Amino acid sequence: MLYEENIYARYLSGELTAEEESKLKDSGEWEALEKIRLATENLTLPEVNKETGFQKLQERKKDYLNSNKSENEKKATEVKSKAPRRILVYLSGVAASLLVMGVWSLFSNNEMNLSASYANEFTHEFRDKSVVSLNAGSQLTYDKKSWNKRRVVKLKGEAEFYVTKGVPFIVETDIGTVEVLGTKFNVRDWDNKLIVECYSGKVKVSAFGDETILTKSKFTSCNNNGVCKDGQLLMEQPLWKIGATKFQNVDMRLVLNEVERQYDVDIDFTADGRTFSGSFTHKNLNDALDQITRPLSMHYTIYPDKKTVRVFE
Repeated sequence: MLYEENIYARYLSGELTAEEESKLKDSGEWEALEKIRLATENLTLPEVNKETGFQKLQERKKDYLNSNKSENEKKATEVKSKAPRRILVYLSGVAASLLVMGVWSLFSNNEMNLSASYANEFTHEFRDKSVVSLNAGSQLTYDKKSWNKRRVVKLKGEAEFYVTKGVPFIVETDIGTVEVLGTKFNVRDWDNKLIVECYSGKVKVSAFGDETILTKSKFTSCNNNGVCKDGQLLMEQPLWKIGATKFQNVDMRLVLNEVERQYDVDIDFTADGRTFSGSFTHKNLNDALDQITRPLSMHYTIYPDKKTVRVFE
């Protein structure tokens, strides 16, 4: 059953091998899958609502099973009908699960929407075996239909990419774009600043009309004022991948914004003009707040709801 479900999933994402496609056609399930795909082309999910989404899919399942067939056709296809019912049950479960996670793909168009909720990370493998890992609170969208011809993703937040060779791979952000042919790199697009780190291969960063070529162990940082600075990386992977974030002379409010994303909390902080240099862990909220406030002789309080924090002098 698990093998069959994997085939159904790869069919929906357009990732079937020639052998798997032939097997589905020979089994008689291909036609059923095509009908399901066509039946869901007008499905829209204006908001993440598990009950509504599951109910719609159940209604489509009922419509399919009650479609106009003659009694002779029903008897002739009695054996094959088990496969479509099995597929529909599988798809119903998949739809409900995706709605709960907040990661979904709309059948009515070809846009894939990925997101990592606060205090969580999310990893996704593209059909060309390229991989993206989203840091907490980050979002990424791309057109899965045109992926083989045009690998373009739109990023809001921070993500590490491992890109296989092929057509150019482009990451679009509010400040600039990053283009590669095959490499491992990290892109951070938060708080009106773009930071691109190259860990292998070569990437091209375009921002404010200028282009910068980054090779292994190089990075560039651009702010929304049109200023970009290059530098040397000291690590072989992004710090957030091993559970930490580092800052150098950064406004305190921006540092606390990152704490909010990593721990899914709200932080009350009103002091202006304070900056922070150092790092904090993603493993324990108390430790993270200690690492940030103690060097600045500041204090913090975590409220009983564990979701609200006050930082003060």
